[in-house]
Amino acid sequence: MGSYLIRSAAIIAVLLGTVTNSAAGGGSFTRGCVARDMQILMMLEQHEGAKGIAAQESNEVLATIFDARMVCLEGRALDALEIYDNIARRITSDRTISRRMK
Repeated sequence: MGSYLIRSAAIIAVLLGTVTNSAAGGGSFTRGCVARDMQILMMLEQHEGAKGIAAQESNEVLATIFDARMVCLEGRALDALEIYDNIARRITSDRTISRRMK
């Protein structure tokens, strides 16, 4: 999990650099996307620690996060934030289901 956090932090740093250095006409990763991305990564980490999330599910969530990043870089921040919201709902619904089963 430590290497996962280091890679995620490195990606966030690169994306933050893109926000500050992007030209007006180019794609940029907005601050809203960066903040939501970090929140989702922290939620995923907590979910993995609490439940022992399956590798397949974790990979699917990470692929969806990557999709949201690409959408944001294309300049469609609202669409990307909607994708992040769907990821959050998925993570929290999985958490709720696992609590009910206990």
